[in-house]
This record gives sequence, structure tokens and C-alpha cells, in this order.
Amino acid sequence: PRLFGRTHEIGLLNQAWTNPQARLFLLHGETGGGKTALIHKWLHHLQKKHWHDAEAVFLWSFYPPDLAHIPQDPVEEFFRHALYWFGGETASRCPNLLQGEHLARLMQAHHTLLILDGLD
Repeated sequence: PRLFGRTHEIGLLNQAWTNPQARLFLLHGETGGGKTALIHKWLHHLQKKHWHDAEAVFLWSFYPPDLAHIPQDPVEEFFRHALYWFGGETASRCPNLLQGEHLARLMQAHHTLLILDGLD
């Protein structure tokens, strides 16, 4: 889909990703405002450019893909999948209280792009 009037936002995303000092980029807006579409468009551009040297790209949406199967604990599901993806079976068995810290260490070992969608 074509996006109109989002050139500035795409530029900000590109700037943040290529800036070695940037660690976090928060895209905030009203529900239905096109944030997800913007991110998907930007990711498509990044993919064409070989991810701008990213070693790992992980996209997670907290919006359930199937409303008939909404997870009881979406945060637990995120950590289970992310830890496994970044660190394998051993990492996915990390104790709950240490999951965030462990995931951060795994991600810091690589030039990583982590996108979390639907945190509202």
C-alpha cells in the first residue's frame, strides 16, 4: 500500500537506525493512525538495502493475529519467542524475572533491530 505524507517519519526512522548513538525510537500515535503500515513500509525499504547492516531483525506484534486464540499472557509469549529466536532453547528457559535482562544481553551482542507493535 502507498503511504501519503509520511516522508518525514520515514526519514526520522532512517536517521534513528543509522545513528550509532540512537538506542530507542518510539513511534506513538492514535489507534488506526497508520503506525503499523508505516513500520511495514520502512521495513520493506530496509530489506531492499540489506537491512542497513543489521545482524538481527525481530518484529513482534502484540495484536493477536487470530481473535479466537488470544494468548493468556502476551508478554510471556513475546519473551518465550524472542529469547528462543535470539538465543535458542537454553535462552528460552530463562527464569521469568531475568528474561528482560537476558534478552537485552543477547540483543546487545549484535547490531539488532527490535520492533514491538501494539504496546498500547
